[in-house]
Amino acid sequence: MKSSAIHALFAACALCSTACLGQSAWEPYGEIRVVRRTQVGGELALLGDREVAMRQAGQTMAMTCGGPGRYQIIEEGETVIGEESVSELSERPEKDSYGREKLDFFGPEMRDFSGPETRRLERTHTTHKTEWRVRYECSWPAQG
Repeated sequence: MKSSAIHALFAACALCSTACLGQSAWEPYGEIRVVRRTQVGGELALLGDREVAMRQAGQTMAMTCGGPGRYQIIEEGETVIGEESVSELSERPEKDSYGREKLDFFGPEMRDFSGPETRRLERTHTTHKTEWRVRYECSWPAQG
């Protein structure tokens, strides 16, 4: 009985989301960005879903080159467009050979106690930011 109620709830949610959002509840996002355009072709960056973006790229390449089938993709792949670095700083008490915190005392009588000695550790992690790019050339019909 519980499972049928859950199935009914899922069906109602799916029906509601489909009715509110149109024919499908979720459609993939994809678009292009023109990186460079020349007299004989260009380079496009594909953003989001690659299939959706590639359909849009095909339309753009055809429009640039004078029609469908009048272009040739000469290179396609991931391109590094920048870097992102994240730094982390941590401090922890220094330990002696027995695993106890080392204490820092000043003065001959050890009256002035400044607390445990600390060790600073800084780590930086750098990752490359990439995007998928397509380079193409227009293929003009042979003139005879």
